[in-house]
Amino acid sequence: MPREIVILAPRPVTLEDVIRGAREVDPHLFIRVIAHGAFTQLLNDDEQLVVSIGQPALLRAPDEIERLLPGVPVSPELLEAARDAGPDSTPESLPTWTEAHAPLTEVGELGNTVCESIARYVGGTCVVQDDTYRDVP
Repeated sequence: MPREIVILAPRPVTLEDVIRGAREVDPHLFIRVIAHGAFTQLLNDDEQLVVSIGQPALLRAPDEIERLLPGVPVSPELLEAARDAGPDSTPESLPTWTEAHAPLTEVGELGNTVCESIARYVGGTCVVQDDTYRDVP
């Protein structure tokens, strides 16, 4: 069973964000986009899966975070984006929830680190779900 990771961000995580996060952690990772763009996979030199990152889902109600991830602290940027979201907001300005999955191995730990790097870059929060929630600022 893979380790589940959630990136909460004040805007959608883009492919460029994933590339930047990956390069900051390990410049030798390579990227593979699968399922017609639904998932971005990062692999190491041995072609082992490091992490698989899905497309961001829009967060239209800030209370969704508390309901789905109780007790997880959320960045001020994310809360501000959620509060400011309205009917006229463009998808690019809305906060998002991005799911990722990493193996429960040493290679998967690298995937955690990549997701943490992405979250820092976009001003978000990375939550790694093992047996319990771990907030990774």
